[in-house]
Amino acid sequence: MSRTLGIILGLAVMLASQVPPRHKYQEACLNVAQLEQLGTQPLAQYLGSIAALQNPHQVALAVGALHRYGAFAAFRVGQEPVPDRLRDYATQSYAQKLFELLGDPAQEAAEEARTAINMEVSLTPPPAAAPPRALHLAELRRLAPNFDWHAYWATLGAPENGTLAASPDALRQLNGRILLATMEEWKSYLRWCWLRATAALLTPPFVEAHFGFATAHPAPARPALCTAAAAAFPATAFADVPLTRDDYFGDTLHLRAWKVRQRWLRGAVVNSTSALTPSGAAPSTPSRGR
Repeated sequence: MSRTLGIILGLAVMLASQVPPRHKYQEACLNVAQLEQLGTQPLAQYLGSIAALQNPHQVALAVGALHRYGAFAAFRVGQEPVPDRLRDYATQSYAQKLFELLGDPAQEAAEEARTAINMEVSLTPPPAAAPPRALHLAELRRLAPNFDWHAYWATLGAPENGTLAASPDALRQLNGRILLATMEEWKSYLRWCWLRATAALLTPPFVEAHFGFATAHPAPARPALCTAAAAAFPATAFADVPLTRDDYFGDTLHLRAWKVRQRWLRGAVVNSTSALTPSGAAPSTPSRGR
């Protein structure tokens, strides 16, 4: 009997190992029970690192982490759309809803939402600002000397002899915010960056809030949502990124980071004449909420 059981278990392991990575990813996406059990736990390490920030110079670490996963934060990279309609009621309501789902009391969530959106407004250059262009490290440091570029590049895992495609005006505004904004303002803003970038990867209430804001319609049926999520990444990504069957959140971030790295490998960051565009991945929220 024990031998038979061992054979059955061995066959099960073998069959599980043969599940195509894309299907494994979709299965993790479909496992709503697991997502609900985890709640906001997948965000904990990223929000914890924000809570641990002690001075504005460390903001670069958090911004670098967001950019590593193709999430918008602090300044526009490459051809990323310029945020608009930041002060509209829908954006404020959406931000507050995400903070509430994170566990903040309603009044505190409303204040955090206002703080985060005000910070983003202050970081957004005017429409007439110079467009992004390739900037070398020396120029980045001249435009934003109070931003720790060494920590930023290290967090991205990219070489410092590359260049960053960014707007000089946006970097000047970033430098001003580092000088003037409080750490609490930065923390509220960075928490908001993570929430809007990952809402569609969390529990059903986060997903419903995300789609209600993005499309003004309920979220699509879960199978359709998971199929679309898998289709957002090429087959080569699933071949290259080790996936965990039940870690839909983490697997998505790993796949996003893979996308970012491919931009580097295709000439984005390989030499002193290249341009880094890590935030080129499709944003998780529409531009109207930026």
